[in-house]
Amino acid sequence: MTWFESVGWSSLGLSVALALSTVTGCAKVDPGPGQPGDAEVCDGVDNDGDDSIDEDWPLLGTPCGEQTGECSQGLFACADSGTELECQGAVGPATEVCDGLDNDCNGTADDGLGTACDATENEEVCDGSDNDANGLIDDGVLEVLTVPTFNNRAGIAPVPGGFLFARIVGDRLVVETYDVTGSPTRLDDSVTIAGLTGSRQIEADSVGGDVLLAFGNPLTVAYVSVRPDLSPTIEEVSSAQDDWFSSFQFQAVFDDDDAGRLFGRADGAYGITSFSIANVAAVATTAPTAITDLDFGDLVSIEWPYVTWRSGTAVSVAELGEDGQVALERDVASDFTPSLHRASDDTLGLSTRSNDGYSIYELDDDLTCSSQRYCGEEFTFTTDALEERAVTLGYVAPSDTWVVAAGPWIDAVGRATDAQGVSILRERVADAIGAETKVVISGSTAAVIMSSRFSAPPETFLSFVGCLSE
Repeated sequence: MTWFESVGWSSLGLSVALALSTVTGCAKVDPGPGQPGDAEVCDGVDNDGDDSIDEDWPLLGTPCGEQTGECSQGLFACADSGTELECQGAVGPATEVCDGLDNDCNGTADDGLGTACDATENEEVCDGSDNDANGLIDDGVLEVLTVPTFNNRAGIAPVPGGFLFARIVGDRLVVETYDVTGSPTRLDDSVTIAGLTGSRQIEADSVGGDVLLAFGNPLTVAYVSVRPDLSPTIEEVSSAQDDWFSSFQFQAVFDDDDAGRLFGRADGAYGITSFSIANVAAVATTAPTAITDLDFGDLVSIEWPYVTWRSGTAVSVAELGEDGQVALERDVASDFTPSLHRASDDTLGLSTRSNDGYSIYELDDDLTCSSQRYCGEEFTFTTDALEERAVTLGYVAPSDTWVVAAGPWIDAVGRATDAQGVSILRERVADAIGAETKVVISGSTAAVIMSSRFSAPPETFLSFVGCLSE
């Protein structure tokens, strides 16, 4: 009988328990304090006083496991119980996936996966996997869907299973939803807002199915709930306090503790108003708290509790406390138009624009970037300058991909095996100016808004990026 017939995979690895009468001999290491008649324990000590150590486990220190396909061997070592061996350091079989590798270690790559995998011959397909085993997921095969142009200002926020899309149509706020394939659900809600004269922008932020919107003149805040079937309901609408009346740069931010915040220029300076999502009407009577610790300059972007801005030639990033006071501040770059994105896994990304391209930074908790991350990774355009265009980004965690809206272009940046950024998609949205852009992520799908700044009527382009036909 071979040992393979008497052992099996355990939750800790390969385990072996052999009868004491059938095994002999480990080399003497250091006689322990045991006495004849004591039981030998697998622990590196001579427990039974016979001048031999762990002699009841002859396989101790020998190779174990498989050396086939993606499996690799380890060595037998004493288990914590002291009565058996376990296989340490081995890599065992895994579920077979279509990637050109023998994942289940049966000697055949991609077996049992059907003709869909066989037909690709390990060519890349859009399925969230690295089919061609080049270290990049869905490179060259990501799909882009752009819906017909909207002649309205618009904003977008991710919700479970899709996206909430908000527009200002005359004096009405209209909200509707799309699923993660970019298909409209035909579910919507709207409300007429007396005195609403238009909006240069709509800002949106979300936590789960709760969405906070800020828009209009006078500045107005709305709370929208989205149910699991993606049906939206406008729950509450309130004008902001008078100090926000003339605001032309603002952002709505939503925290995990159901705290809403209105951030931006108010009464000639930057300020912040905090309120409970259960009491949106508080923004009508709560004056903004001025943020005096920082000279924001211009071009501010916020992903609570982080904010970035450009002052002079420097791009800075800061972490804010609950009351808007600065907890940490660093100068990070020296380009233009900074934008932040905080991903679902708390990855904090920063994009900046140059005249012929953009750069990506991935920041740690101390607002620096480590050697394993992008630290000013540059991507350039040879045919279309980005002067006066916006650059924003979003992170698709499952595929380790940044989706970037750069002027009228949509880029997707994957991470190669050498940790360098590689453009796996570049597509121009026809006729889009891209003076204002936004990228949000739901699951593995990105939604991208591009709009003109001062055109009349305004034009908004909505696109979706991902494996949309799955």
